[in-house]
Amino acid sequence: MSTPSTIPFFGPAWNLVITYTDSAGNDQDMQVSTDSWSPEALRITFEVVQATIPSPWWYADVTVYNLDPETIANVMTTTKVKLSAGFQTGPAKSSIIWDGPVLQVLLDEEDVVNTRVTFHCVYNPIVMANPVAFSIGPYASQAKLLTKMAQNIGLPPMENTQNNATLSEYAYAALNAKQYPRGNTVFHTFGKYLDTVSSDQNLTTFRKANAAYMTEIGNVSDGLTTPKADYTYALPNPPGTTATGLPDGTTQSIIGTPQQTPQGVIFTVLLDPRLMVTLPVQVVQLAGNLLISQQVIEVGAFQNPVTTLQFVVQVRHVGDSRGNDWYTEVTGCSTVFAANLLSGLLSATS
Repeated sequence: MSTPSTIPFFGPAWNLVITYTDSAGNDQDMQVSTDSWSPEALRITFEVVQATIPSPWWYADVTVYNLDPETIANVMTTTKVKLSAGFQTGPAKSSIIWDGPVLQVLLDEEDVVNTRVTFHCVYNPIVMANPVAFSIGPYASQAKLLTKMAQNIGLPPMENTQNNATLSEYAYAALNAKQYPRGNTVFHTFGKYLDTVSSDQNLTTFRKANAAYMTEIGNVSDGLTTPKADYTYALPNPPGTTATGLPDGTTQSIIGTPQQTPQGVIFTVLLDPRLMVTLPVQVVQLAGNLLISQQVIEVGAFQNPVTTLQFVVQVRHVGDSRGNDWYTEVTGCSTVFAANLLSGLLSATS
């Protein structure tokens, strides 16, 4: 067992636990690999994608190398994967980046000496395909309709309360304000109605922790106001130097050069499990003496300069416990793009 690091962003940390079905049909948890077993820990690699734009589906591929034959026989019936990753100490300390079902377990050989098992995961944690059927009276709001549909398949109601904030304040007000003038008979999948209503109200929806969420991007109480950043990122200091003028709590972990996109910016930081697609939508800020590569529209012409404040709409965690990959790629959208989404000028797939 290696000595834990006390230096931030030095010393990767991870923990992989799988749930499999034994021969008696019972679920069993198994810890497959963790950094605390180093240097004897089995090698794992992973790619985890959380997104709300353009798709609410989340994906993960987690690969474990050189399991023994008995363990391989057990893990081929894996139904769930829980993966924590990050660093041993500091602001990006290891925490859960994936906790969801397994679609498929793949066994193959990478080369003549390495056997690998890959857990291919697709996560939409609520059962979107189950149909719902009921009648609802006149003047029912969109919020009431979605709440009844959610409860019809055993999900939390769509509301904005201290204990259950599956709707943001703006989404809650918007859905309650729109009422159906006549009674309706509902017979379709919850997923269809969720997408239809969110499109009608220019909202975005995503699924997490066995619940459905719906929110605007940013604060739209009086148009799109400037939100406060949840996290601020900057470049690490060159050797022998100290950065000045950075906001308090800035995480200096940016890797490479951020790239402008039509919607905002894509940038990479050392793996940071704090970054996630959640409600309310996370806001990140890029600070310090940072260059952002502008997108070329045509020869000699560039996109407008990138705003340093971005809404997190996709997070991609990539890691290799025996290699150099240990980073998080963030896709952000600008306040301008968010405003166009909310106004209906653009769609989430534009």
